[in-house]
Amino acid sequence: MPLFRKSKQQAPAEKTAEERAAELAARLGTLPCNERGCNETTGIACSYVDRRDRNCRTAWCPAHRMVVDEQIYCRRHAGVVSALPSETALSTPLPDLDNRAPSLVGWMARQIDADVWRLMLRELDFRADLCGCI
Repeated sequence: MPLFRKSKQQAPAEKTAEERAAELAARLGTLPCNERGCNETTGIACSYVDRRDRNCRTAWCPAHRMVVDEQIYCRRHAGVVSALPSETALSTPLPDLDNRAPSLVGWMARQIDADVWRLMLRELDFRADLCGCI
């Protein structure tokens, strides 16, 4: 019986979601970027597919693409997908390509989020003061 055991080779560590997203953000493609004024031909197609099985026909270079849930999207569809709960995005059909309402609602929610939180916290503080809970 040997005195020393050979150490087992350790499997490479799994990449984190952030590392995988960073790799996707930097990956080079071969399509022209759809950003106005961008002359890059390193674009990758937007991954968005709507409920009618239509693909977004845009492509984006590393400087102009968005990565959400390890998928590459244009800014508009990244807003749509990120506004939905992740389990909803996987299980229900996504809104039509030409429907701008979901991205508008997501943008509005991000714009008012801090103000709404401030109001709610102020109201909670006020109520706690009234009941002497603090």
